Amino acid sequence: MLPEHLYMTDLGKMAYVVLYLPLVLVLLWLVFWKFKLPKVMLVVLAPVLLALPFWDVYMIGRDADRLCSEEGGLHVYKVVEAEGIASHGSEYWLKYGFRYVEHTGIGPEKYFKKYRDTLEKGQVVTNEISEFSAQFDSKTGDSHKVVTKSISRSSEQVVDLKTGEILGLWVTFNIHSGWFDSIFLKLAGSGPMVWHCGDRSLDGKELNYRDLVKATIKPVNNGIGNQ
Repeated sequence: MLPEHLYMTDLGKMAYVVLYLPLVLVLLWLVFWKFKLPKVMLVVLAPVLLALPFWDVYMIGRDADRLCSEEGGLHVYKVVEAEGIASHGSEYWLKYGFRYVEHTGIGPEKYFKKYRDTLEKGQVVTNEISEFSAQFDSKTGDSHKVVTKSISRSSEQVVDLKTGEILGLWVTFNIHSGWFDSIFLKLAGSGPMVWHCGDRSLDGKELNYRDLVKATIKPVNNGIGNQ
């Protein structure tokens, strides 16, 4: 059974039809005309050569179908309420409804320092603190972890910092083209072709880590309204 998606570019398909297919047919004709090989060998050899550029395309599609359906996308395991979170993008989260956002500093002199941001009169106010009090954090899980030769996995997760429990997970896969495609993409001077799955919701909306946070952590007494 064919995979739902066959990951091959239009350039690869064109190269197969215009270059590879005629070359194989001519080669087969020359070999069998010159060496007078039995027709049964032609029946065996021809399908192998004709299907060769598609073999890893089939394997990539099969693996991608399984991984994308079983692991890809947004997974919510538990929904909680919180006054604040540990995250960056303070202005967005404060206007979304959280009372505070905690984070480490950015830059050589601030990297090991801790900060809490609050919203006062519509402006973000930052204060240095000694310890974090936020219980929930959004952070990177896997970062382009190699799953197969042509597929890598990335994830974001929301974690309960007190218990280590993962409240939600957003998983995406990067799917790279096969060997035949890659050859002609390089010859054409193009960069590698990468497809994605798990990066969109069921209604086609493009997802990001904010969707994961909003699906798992609800602001306490949110009187501001979600964005």
